[in-house]
Amino acid sequence: MQLNKNDTSTLKFVFNEGDTAFKRKVIVMNSKRNSIDDKNITAKGCEVIFNAKKLYQQSEGEDITFYIIKIPADPAKAALVRVAPHPFFNLQWKE
Repeated sequence: MQLNKNDTSTLKFVFNEGDTAFKRKVIVMNSKRNSIDDKNITAKGCEVIFNAKKLYQQSEGEDITFYIIKIPADPAKAALVRVAPHPFFNLQWKE
């Protein structure tokens, strides 16, 4: 998807309810896979919202990718798991 660099809209992602034994999070990364923002997916509504203007500023105009990660809710189990983020949305900025 492409958005104008001056866009002030919000990006809303709605997910299906997940297994309560896991926590889910959306992470926004630049092309170097550096994290620039993240939001937890809560049970209430299973949605996350990002501000486009803020993302543009944080990314310094670089294209970004949204990833989802899922980790065990139990901290002891989470410490033993290596998490691999899965990309689900790409965003490009245009003039």
